[in-house]
Amino acid sequence: MNIEDIAREYREASSADVVSIDPVRLAQKLRIEVYNVDTLGAQLNSVVQKFGDGHIKIFVNQELSPAWKRFAIAKELAHIILESEKMSDPSMKELLDELVHADKGNEDDFASALAAAILLDPKAIATAWKKVRDIHGVAALFQVPEVLVVQRLRELGLFEAQK
Repeated sequence: MNIEDIAREYREASSADVVSIDPVRLAQKLRIEVYNVDTLGAQLNSVVQKFGDGHIKIFVNQELSPAWKRFAIAKELAHIILESEKMSDPSMKELLDELVHADKGNEDDFASALAAAILLDPKAIATAWKKVRDIHGVAALFQVPEVLVVQRLRELGLFEAQK
């Protein structure tokens, strides 16, 4: 199991028959509520609140652009997914801990990579990149920040930095 396997599972759960995954729809399928709020301040993009009955809410900074909101929600979902996977199976906890340390260095970076993988399916982004060949255009198609497109294209070996 790797980031792509985990992301594919959750893309499929989100009815991924569309190019752009809606992280709010995915949250709803996972029974997680998402709210736009103005009380987070400029330094905080999103927070998760967990309740004793298992209920979870994600609060996202309403000042973010729509693309960054989508990423912030997906990243919070990635943290929740990772925690859930770890708690459901002790061997999964060990495997995910190994993946985190071997692949990305820390859980926050791993969650960012998982969020990007959920939002940007490898086949869909490869197809879009071949057709559009423009970072801005691909970002607009997937409704994500341009930096996320560059990161994902590099991870998939589809983009080389300009020299």
